[in-house]
Amino acid sequence: YKQFCWKIMGSFVKDSEIEESDLEHDLLEAHMKIRVEEYIAYVWMSTIFALITGIAAGLIAAPILSSAIGVFGYIFAALIAAFPPIAAYFGLMATPGMKANSRGKKIDKKLSDAMSFIASMSSADINIDLIFKELSKQPLYGEVSEEARWITRDTELLGIDILTAMQRAADRSPSDKFQEFLQGVITTSSSGGKLKPYFKSKLDEYQNERELMVQQNMETLGMM
Repeated sequence: YKQFCWKIMGSFVKDSEIEESDLEHDLLEAHMKIRVEEYIAYVWMSTIFALITGIAAGLIAAPILSSAIGVFGYIFAALIAAFPPIAAYFGLMATPGMKANSRGKKIDKKLSDAMSFIASMSSADINIDLIFKELSKQPLYGEVSEEARWITRDTELLGIDILTAMQRAADRSPSDKFQEFLQGVITTSSSGGKLKPYFKSKLDEYQNERELMVQQNMETLGMM
């Protein structure tokens, strides 16, 4: 369906001037494998179909509502016709941002467990690129493994060095905590520091945060 939308609406998207930077960033953070131009074509085509559906529904509803409530029936029929395209357009345009936000929460939820894995791998003197490669193979860590998979893709398939790959991952990650962690790895590595103490400190930090969150949730449940 998206390929069909691109064939029909692609030329209109190319000729139009669209502020696409925010949408493009949301698509990257959501890991939606589609170019921003193709997604816009998909949104526009879906909006047109929704408009046709809305007009049909409005035409059917107009005589029924007008016979029941008079002239106000035409107003309600117009609202019925307008609702589907408006909902389709704004709903689809907001979808990447909502998916990115959801991914960010999932990353934060699994980051403490993933940090235990990273710290244990680092204690065995394994290089950081191999740590992310092994992390990418662990489905237990959910979206954190997905982030590691993209880093490994950049280093092994695209030939990008590990620090640049981590910077790219930080720029496209929807999780502020994961961004901050990667920036710390980059800074520590660039300055010649040791990663073992850094991983240990981040592990302690994330575990303390999780314990505090669990305690707050228990206190809330106790109060309720």
